[in-house]
Amino acid sequence: MPKSISSLASAMLMLGVFSPSVASAAAPTYVQGDVLMGFRATGGLNASTCYVVNLGHASSFRDGLISGTVTIPGNIATDLSTIYGANWRTRTDLFWGVACSPSNISTTTVNGDPGRTVYVSIPGGGVGDGPAINTSLRTTVSTKMVALESGTTGFTSYQATANSTVAVSQGTGDANSWASFMDGGSNGGAIDFGAFSEMEGLPTQSLGLYRLTSTSAGAFVGQFSINASGQVSFTPASTGTSYSTWAATNAGGQAANLDYDGDGISNGAEFFMGTAGNGFTAAPAVVSGGVTWPRASGTTITAFKVQKSADLSIWTDVANGDSALTITGSSVHYTIPTGQSKQFVRLVVTP
Repeated sequence: MPKSISSLASAMLMLGVFSPSVASAAAPTYVQGDVLMGFRATGGLNASTCYVVNLGHASSFRDGLISGTVTIPGNIATDLSTIYGANWRTRTDLFWGVACSPSNISTTTVNGDPGRTVYVSIPGGGVGDGPAINTSLRTTVSTKMVALESGTTGFTSYQATANSTVAVSQGTGDANSWASFMDGGSNGGAIDFGAFSEMEGLPTQSLGLYRLTSTSAGAFVGQFSINASGQVSFTPASTGTSYSTWAATNAGGQAANLDYDGDGISNGAEFFMGTAGNGFTAAPAVVSGGVTWPRASGTTITAFKVQKSADLSIWTDVANGDSALTITGSSVHYTIPTGQSKQFVRLVVTP
């Protein structure tokens, strides 16, 4: 996770101290298979404190049973403001993420999730952005997530805060705190949970949620967001229109890599953008040094990627973690690097 410099307002508040012991008299509500949402600051006010909230059963998000506002008992906005300041949502050194593993035992199934299933967030992630890890690493990540949830000094070992029965504050140096599993933490190493290059985003960013059950890329479950009032929302993945259905009407049933209407944009890219494949579509223009592809809702897409080339012959994938690439639920934006005589970019879609 890139470390950013906090705002001046946050820097001026660095002398403020929040005690993780400010809590109610009871342990937080938690059952096996619940999803945890964590916050941590990499500098500024209360960088020594994590804030972790139970969002409810992973299966409820997986099965699309939650859509819109996520019901969270109490008032987490008060906790967030108390810990990280009234400007918590606009701080550039405060990050949030979502994680869960219902069980790290291979033979144990929890609410339909096989043992060692991993749920993880990716900032700005949508369909096709899911990470992939091997079986051994997924086992390690699952064990770490279970320790975060219910291990010694894990989530369940704390008292709930005075403002919410499903939230706790932790010291970042605690053995199984949220921060300990992030990059630079004692349990994370150089990357988050020792497996993911970037699973946290700024509070102003949405978080895609992915479910990993094999060595394949994680399946997109849906997208979280949080507003300045501390209200968490979830948009479940849509089954949507399939490419074959769209292509039958718009692209003569052709494959996604072809260009039915000959306008220079592949059928797959037109499907991705929500444009008609049987009439001319102008390619997205370069604006302020970047290209933005709109992202249609209600479509089923397996994967997509941005590629770049200097000669239209050799194409290189732009990594999902590249700082020049911004992916949201409604668009994909790529900032073209400067200092090169020419650069070509394209969107490649696998329905």
